[in-house]
Amino acid sequence: MPTMTHAALRNIFSPDGETQGGFAVVIAPRPALVAAATGCLRIHGDRLLYVSGNYPPVLTSLDRGGRTFRVRRALTAYQLLSILDEAWAEETIIIEHDRGLFDDAPETAAAIGRACADRASAATVILIARRPDEYLRQMMVRAAAIVHLPQREEKCGGAPGRDTGHAARRVATQRRQNHAPLDL
Repeated sequence: MPTMTHAALRNIFSPDGETQGGFAVVIAPRPALVAAATGCLRIHGDRLLYVSGNYPPVLTSLDRGGRTFRVRRALTAYQLLSILDEAWAEETIIIEHDRGLFDDAPETAAAIGRACADRASAATVILIARRPDEYLRQMMVRAAAIVHLPQREEKCGGAPGRDTGHAARRVATQRRQNHAPLDL
């Protein structure tokens, strides 16, 4: 798989008119997600909908001073589906993944992936998460782009307790659609 840096996030978080729309999943450490979302807010501001669950660590880390954007909170997976259905006028939608939404309805994860992909025909939909889980994997099937920036402390390969460094810096990416750049 190709190795990517934080520049990969610039390609996901900001369509520039030439490439509008797309459903992307971004898995990265919180600081990278905060920086990318902040840059997206700077560009899209009032045309952006941020959807969070019960515990939104990225949203609570954003500097929202002087920026206007809509925030909706989904307390259940069914509420998230309703929000996506109602967000027909939004240009950009950032969804902060909260696995707790699926505790009562695990079967809805695939439906949310489909809803994100459907909604992405007219907008950019970005699903952000700090780490993958079984629900996120069900949604990722529908994504046009997947970017994974591993956590720094991940240890891969070699003898136990020995980090070769190469695997920890490897970034998995899958691209099926173009996204425009953004300065972070």
